[in-house]
Amino acid sequence: GEELRDVILEQWGQQYPVLIKRRRDALGVPRLYLVIQWKQLGKKNLRLTQEEYVLESDAVADLISDWGVANQVQNEILDSGYVRPKTMTQQYPGLFISLDVDE
Repeated sequence: GEELRDVILEQWGQQYPVLIKRRRDALGVPRLYLVIQWKQLGKKNLRLTQEEYVLESDAVADLISDWGVANQVQNEILDSGYVRPKTMTQQYPGLFISLDVDE
């Protein structure tokens, strides 16, 4: 979890929460995505305490490690450039990283 938080902080200079979402891709196939939300820790639009943020990111990091995609996530974060996670959809704003896992 700490490594995931650190790479996000190094990339964008902010602490952004992460979560796992299941969505259908353009072909209608269900896929798992890691979402880096645009909400910043400590701002009004995010109602997480520091402790909740750490617990949530630890849980996500455990899942991506168990699934064997931690390096993929780190590389995609680093390859995304300095662009801040932005709204992809109104329903789930953030940077979506498609996870190469078998469901």
